[in-house]
Amino acid sequence: MQRILLCALFCAASLSAVTPAFAWMSEPARNPDNGHYYAFFTKLDDERFIRPAMPFADALTRAASISHLGIPGHLATITSQAEQDFVLKYFKEFGRSPVGSTEKFWIGASDAAIEGEWRWVGGPEEGQVFWRGSVNLGGYVTGQSIGYHNWPKSRIGSYFLEPNNAPMDRRRNPDGEDYLALYLSSYGTAQTSYWNDVIGLDDNDSSSPRLAIVEFSVIPEPSSATLTAISGAMLVAACRRRG
Repeated sequence: MQRILLCALFCAASLSAVTPAFAWMSEPARNPDNGHYYAFFTKLDDERFIRPAMPFADALTRAASISHLGIPGHLATITSQAEQDFVLKYFKEFGRSPVGSTEKFWIGASDAAIEGEWRWVGGPEEGQVFWRGSVNLGGYVTGQSIGYHNWPKSRIGSYFLEPNNAPMDRRRNPDGEDYLALYLSSYGTAQTSYWNDVIGLDDNDSSSPRLAIVEFSVIPEPSSATLTAISGAMLVAACRRRG
């Protein structure tokens, strides 16, 4: 009996040692508009209905640790409506049923450095600011668009509903809602994709994403004219050093 028990414990330990912390990832899909690949992932293998917590920092680290066709990954940086539309289309064509009608995904942006100043935190756009905004006393959001964004609009004037740095979430987390979640819906014809600011932790609150989108950004090869210009500049510099 002891031998059987020891064998069972050994086998369990061996399995836990070789099972990756993040195992499940969808098949990457290529966006024909920019040539980049995108995939969805969660923290454990095939966890569709009871997903484990995945704080923003974990998703950021996981995305940067994987590659596809030799291209390093990063949390998705969505910089155009065409890219947003592609991700939504990919989600709707995805073969796994969502939990309810809407799924929430981490993507790679934050205003943790400067409140109200949203910037990309990974990929080729890392450090680029795309939105500066604030919330007035009535809870309405105003801001200046510096790049593409997909915050949901209010029906009142030119205000937005997000990013509102919700007071309720500030009570749960003093740092407030500093991280970007992409909401995607597979049903209906109304607004089916939008952004929301949420806290970076996961305390079993329903607004915290437990899925993320990894993007594999293909760096375009330089044109022949660019290569010629670089070669010419290097040649001139070499001649000057000799002179």
